Amino acid sequence: MFPGVLIPVLGLTGPTGAGKSAAAALLRDMGCAVIDGDMLAREVVQAGSPVLTALADTFGSDIVGSDGALRRSLLAERAFADAAGRRTLGEITHPAITALAVRRAALVSPQSRAIVVDAAALQESELAAMCDWLVVVTAPEELRLRRLLARDGVDASAVSLRMRAQRGIPYVAVSDPAEGITVIENTGAVEELLAPLGAVLRQLDKVREEKCAVEDAGKRVIAPILNRYTCRDFNPEQALSEDQLHLLTLAGLAAPSAMNRQPWRMVFVTNRAQLAEMDVYGMQMLAAQADRGTYERLQARGGTVFYHAPCAVFLAVEGNAAVDCGILAQSIVLTAATLGIDSCICGLAGQCFAGERGTEFFARLGVPEGFSFGLAVLLGHAKQPGTPHPLDYGKASRIA
Repeated sequence: MFPGVLIPVLGLTGPTGAGKSAAAALLRDMGCAVIDGDMLAREVVQAGSPVLTALADTFGSDIVGSDGALRRSLLAERAFADAAGRRTLGEITHPAITALAVRRAALVSPQSRAIVVDAAALQESELAAMCDWLVVVTAPEELRLRRLLARDGVDASAVSLRMRAQRGIPYVAVSDPAEGITVIENTGAVEELLAPLGAVLRQLDKVREEKCAVEDAGKRVIAPILNRYTCRDFNPEQALSEDQLHLLTLAGLAAPSAMNRQPWRMVFVTNRAQLAEMDVYGMQMLAAQADRGTYERLQARGGTVFYHAPCAVFLAVEGNAAVDCGILAQSIVLTAATLGIDSCICGLAGQCFAGERGTEFFARLGVPEGFSFGLAVLLGHAKQPGTPHPLDYGKASRIA
């Protein structure tokens, strides 16, 4: 299953011309949500994207046209020339496609019977491990060739190139229900796919029933984490309620630390005049720095350190407690996410406690002597919803 999503996932794959798209259409009619791998692959290589830049660096800058768009036929010619090229193409594109698929899955209606991931190279990507059941649609090569010629209206050489590019993909050849694998030999009418696909969905219904009870709590925990984003444009008129502030305070007080020392102080500031005064001073300190890059970046965003947040939580720490301070900040922002509150962990707020007035502001906040600035957590509601950062599965591994 996808992280934070309880709907079972059906991986749908198979060589071109086998009938995978027809199977996807039937599954959609049977109540499934379909995530089209080809469409995701197109999205991640849009003009100016990091993936397109990496492809150009690897396969040649001329694969990008004068309009900034990918020249797909030229990329295919080079990437599919040999197994190494196809493998490199996958290494560059698959992580971004997987991250995008996870985002799409989070938007699927919980009433959907299953999420179908339709991808020709599914078994070579991280998505395969997220599938509860794998369906491989296959057909003899001669039949697939005839279907493609009739369907796409292209010449035989183009079709042959496409088919040849997929020959290295290790499609499963034999069904194995114990492992959640069904291979469908699609040599007849489209309607003949209904029976085997229906059997797979019935198995997934059981999977859903078995996992829902166990994973429901997990979903409630992980969804806010996956959907959280850093807000840099708060609505200053939408204040937090007393109940929300109380819950956020509890989250901070319960945060873990080394040896349970909790070497910190939290100060929740909602006083607009206090925040405005500190904000102006923080910007002045940034403007006085030799490198004005940060100052100019903030000026472009509205000229404020606090991004107009109606609440700032200042975290002061005692001694070398940077790790503890980070844990405290995360406890607050993740609790905020579960409450529907947007947030930003702000290190630049430390400028408010530098220079001549730094000690004055510490005193106003009631921070004891011997404590120093750790972080600030800005809280409120965004003027416009933001987008969570993409997940990079290359940064995680498992040793079983």
